[in-house]
Amino acid sequence: MEIIIKIWTFVKTHWDEFLQIIGASVAIATVVVRLTKNTKDDTFLDKLKKVLVYLSLLNEDGTSCKGK
Repeated sequence: MEIIIKIWTFVKTHWDEFLQIIGASVAIATVVVRLTKNTKDDTFLDKLKKVLVYLSLLNEDGTSCKGK
């Protein structure tokens, strides 16, 4: 139980950094997808965006800010 509490405390402390990593990953993946003509990476990015929309980190249209 102590390990779970330590992990939860770590996640709470570094939550902003986790969100920055997710945002940077999506931005880099978007650039790579636009530069390549392969459809596999397009499919991967679409799935990644769907997961982030499900977790409410992105809007349905892919923008990063939630509506008012």
